[in-house]
Amino acid sequence: SPVPAQNRSISIPDQDRFWLSAGTTYAFNKDASVDVGVSYMHGQSVKINEGPYQFESEGKAWLFGTNFNYAF
Repeated sequence: SPVPAQNRSISIPDQDRFWLSAGTTYAFNKDASVDVGVSYMHGQSVKINEGPYQFESEGKAWLFGTNFNYAF
């Protein structure tokens, strides 16, 4: 993580992440096509100490995208 452990806070619980992404394009003809993509992000579990309190943060996310292209 770009944020050292001693500087993490519960308001900005940064962590190392692993990203996996894939996508493709389908062309209907020379002028029209569709792009689709998907990404999965897995963030490692981190412990955060703020004063007398301890927190644990873990982030996971799925992202989906679609785009229609038309050239004229």
